[in-house]
Formats: sequence, C-alpha cells, structure tokens
Amino acid sequence: MEYFFVSHAKVRRYAGAVDGVDLDWVEYVTRKGALKEGTPFFLGSDMRPLEPLTSFFYDLAKRLDAGSLQDYTYDLMDLVDFLQQLDPPTDLLSATEDDLVAYRDELMEHRDEPVSAATWMRRRAAINNFYDWAVEDAKLLDHRPYHRRKNGKDVLSVNVVNDLDVRHLTYSQWRFLKQVGLRGLLPDERADRSFRGAAPLRNSAAAELAVTTGMRLREFSTL
Repeated sequence: MEYFFVSHAKVRRYAGAVDGVDLDWVEYVTRKGALKEGTPFFLGSDMRPLEPLTSFFYDLAKRLDAGSLQDYTYDLMDLVDFLQQLDPPTDLLSATEDDLVAYRDELMEHRDEPVSAATWMRRRAAINNFYDWAVEDAKLLDHRPYHRRKNGKDVLSVNVVNDLDVRHLTYSQWRFLKQVGLRGLLPDERADRSFRGAAPLRNSAAAELAVTTGMRLREFSTL
C-alpha cells in the first residue's frame, strides 16, 4: 500500500499535456468540489484506491486542514503497520480491543522511544474518529471494537499528568518583580527613565489581582 497527498503546487509544477486528453490539469484539481489540498489517498498494489481509508479521509477532509490530515494519516498508518505485523495479521476493520490495547502498550512502553501521554491521546483521537465513521457513517461495522463510556473514556484512555515546575516567590521577590519588572521603577523605587514598557500601572495591577485572588488562567485571560 502507498499513500499520497493532494498537492496543487505539484500539479502546477509538473503537470504536462497527455496525448488525446484535452484537459487543464490545474483548473481540474482546483475546481469546485475537487479534493481539498492535503487530502491523502491510498493505493493498493493494483494502483486502485484502497478502502476504507480513502473514503474515510475524503470525508475527514471536509472539516480538517492539510496539516491535521497529514497528522491523522501518519497516526493511522502507524497503526495499520502494527496490525499487519501481528500473528496472524489483521486490519482496521477486523482489529479487536486486545489488538488496539497492544498497540497502545507498544507505543507507550515497549518502543525504544516511547511516546508521551499527550502524543498517544492524539493517536487515540484518530482511532476514535475512524471507528466513529466506520460505524455511524459508512456502516462498515455494527459496533466499535471497544466500549466507550458516556463520559467519553474508553479502554484506550490514559491519564495525562502535567508535571508543572512551580517555584514560589518570596514576598521580596514578588515586590521586586512588580515594582521593577512590571512598573519599570529602579530598585530604590525611583522612576527609571530608560524603561520602555507599556501601561506599567495596568500590568502591575493585573499581576496583583491574579496573585492575591487566586484567579484561574482562563479568568485572568479575560481581563
């Protein structure tokens, strides 16, 4: 199996006349309703479109940009390669819950460079989207190969823990940050004529509000 991405730039650069075919290739690939830039398509050994991946990505291209389509392609192709190496080999439509859990464990525990939880959650999103499409839109499966609870969790979920490096400021450090860093004063609290910051009183007031009230980041961003 091979896969390619629709590229209008390459058509403009390399398309040439074909004997017996009167067609403007650039106009054809950019016409209304044509495949979106970045849409992947998959070909089998007979050079015909390979299903169901081709139809899935044609549908996915209606709502994702080229970069996201590329990410989804690499994610699902990695899963396809893994399934083909199982004994016996299997495919996306025949994969079981155990096969998908084994893929998760392979990525997060057994590879030379395991992926992070955040990277796996992106892979999981691609897998979920494929099986949602296969069940609800294409009707290729009666149900997903794994159970999903009402809260969206499933057997492929992992807990993402953000390891925050938090260092507390002493009061003197905080005062120095507010007065010198934000207000632009000198350490002796005289005005620093070389300070080029904008709206120093606003900045220091906002910082004071955030620190003294325990305001959440989303709340602070609306100020």
